[in-house]
Parts: sequence; structure tokens; C-alpha cells
Amino acid sequence: MRIYNNESNKVFDSIDIFLTLNEAKNMQAVLNNLIKNPNDLDGVVDEEVEVGGFVKQVHLIVYTPENINSFHKDSRYIVEKDSAPQK
Repeated sequence: MRIYNNESNKVFDSIDIFLTLNEAKNMQAVLNNLIKNPNDLDGVVDEEVEVGGFVKQVHLIVYTPENINSFHKDSRYIVEKDSAPQK
């Protein structure tokens, strides 16, 4: 598992994710789809909001030996080195 924040360009060892029940069900559906279709590369779980657009997103990516070469070089670096790419 790799936990990476694009904005800070940092890899984390631990995070807490707080979800509503509907968001958790959405995450479960996204994960189930990625397990069946890992070449989809990216599943997104959006924050549930009553008014306006989405504010928070979690990108779920399943990597396998078969699909890792289709990743952007920075993403491959994160998976292979377990550290943030040098920018």
C-alpha cells in the first residue's frame, strides 16, 4: 500500500479516512470494480456534499505486475520506491 498526497508530494505511512455510510458503500463498489478490472487503473471516491461540487476525493489504484508499466513514471516511482518522486 502506498499513500501519496499530490499537493504536498509526500508519502505517508498512515492516514485516517472518515466516511459517511454512503461514501463507504461507494468506496466498496469502486474497490470491487478495481479488483475485477485492475487495468481500469483509477477509481475515484468523491465526498458526499449537499450543495455545490465535490470537495474531497480519494483515488484508489490497484497495481499489478501486468499494469504497472502503464502508470505515469511518478506513479511507478511511488510504488517501486515507497517514496515521493523528486520534483
